[in-house]
Amino acid sequence: MNWADKMLLEYKEGRRELNKRVRQLGHLDEDAEEKKQLNSMINEMAFVIEWLETGRQPHTMRGIDKGGAYHRRVLLDMEMFPCLDIEPEEKPLTDEQKQIIVDVLSLLSVRERQCFVLSGAHGRTQEEIAEELGISRNTVKQSIARARKKIDNKIKVYDTQMTPKGALGCKGKLLI
Repeated sequence: MNWADKMLLEYKEGRRELNKRVRQLGHLDEDAEEKKQLNSMINEMAFVIEWLETGRQPHTMRGIDKGGAYHRRVLLDMEMFPCLDIEPEEKPLTDEQKQIIVDVLSLLSVRERQCFVLSGAHGRTQEEIAEELGISRNTVKQSIARARKKIDNKIKVYDTQMTPKGALGCKGKLLI
């Protein structure tokens, strides 16, 4: 049994206990407030239980909560195409390129770096990043835009100082 199954059982047991407590309460006015609070907790637990059982946000009509999820996964996971015998060629970075990347990322604020790396390297959506960091989606969007602008400007500086092809080989373009 994995952790999600254990959590599901705990939620179900908790909901049973709350239902039992509601039944024990009488119909007096002093019990009304406690009943209201317990019923609210039961509803929240039922919501979580349904989400854990189905793997989807409850009460959504068309699965909008998964919008674009499959498209992103295709780009991140080549196992989705078993018929293609494509092995991406891994090109190791030189020490100079690694230093440039460190220099470029050090220009970013902590928030910009978090949002940029979660988006570009981990393929997370702005919604997922916002939820994980406890900020609004608009803040994530602005942080990524600021990060991209700072990185683009720094890469242009490196490209003009280095070889004709550029230090990162990207001719002033952001590869992520």
